[in-house]
Amino acid sequence: MREYRPGELDRLHQIHETPRSHPDRATSVKFAVAIDCEMGTARNGDSELIRLSAIDYLTGEVLINNLVKPDQPMLHLNTKWSGVTWDQMNEAVRKKTTLKGKSGARRLLWKFVGPDTVLVGHSVHNDLKALKLIHPRVVDSYVVEHKIIEEKKAIEAREKKASEAAARRIEEFLPEIAGLADGHESSLTTNSQMVGNSTTATDGVPKKKKAKGTGDLALKTLLKKYLATDIQTKGNKGHDSLEDATAARDLVHWMVSNVPLRTVCKTNPDFQLSYLGYAHTTGEGR
Repeated sequence: MREYRPGELDRLHQIHETPRSHPDRATSVKFAVAIDCEMGTARNGDSELIRLSAIDYLTGEVLINNLVKPDQPMLHLNTKWSGVTWDQMNEAVRKKTTLKGKSGARRLLWKFVGPDTVLVGHSVHNDLKALKLIHPRVVDSYVVEHKIIEEKKAIEAREKKASEAAARRIEEFLPEIAGLADGHESSLTTNSQMVGNSTTATDGVPKKKKAKGTGDLALKTLLKKYLATDIQTKGNKGHDSLEDATAARDLVHWMVSNVPLRTVCKTNPDFQLSYLGYAHTTGEGR
């Protein structure tokens, strides 16, 4: 069992809410901010914040793009995924450009982010967890896409059910027409069986596990799907949190502009709130 020094447990794991006031905030608070974090692995196995990027959602201005000096001794920096190397970390520490742990990262973020600011990102829960932060207003492109997929599946299920019901009604009544019963009954039975079995072609066939970051809901996949843009092209050199924050911002902006609000607003009211605020701020709307 690990023993913590006095105050260490709070310093490492205490969760903090975005404060209503902040000494450095003044008029710098933004309507919406897109964020992305990179994490390494501490010696005790904890996921540890090592980089924070944040941009103004409306203007694209880079607000934060700093390495974060870890709060704990590190096992490795997950360079293959984080893109952060020991040379970069050591150089940033030497030049004193790192943020001092999670608390330093939160303090700088709170300069631009108040409780009414909308945080934008992809799988934002991972970033909030890394920052040990609770924030009330979030728009997550992962969640929005998941809702889009779920609604599409629901529509397809309803259409399939209606098609099967129509086939059953035809089977029931068409044979009563004199002279057509035998021929139609045979063909309709075959058609009905085809409808019932059309989705079973791949049942029981194991799917090949996809590489990390390449699934249907991955940021890389969605940028290519909706914006025809390639990101995360450095291979084993890892991600770039500034690139990912910008990509999440661009993806959410596309969704705001193109996805019917009814698709997501029923179960994601913050998306509606952010859209209404954005439309009010920019004069755009539908």
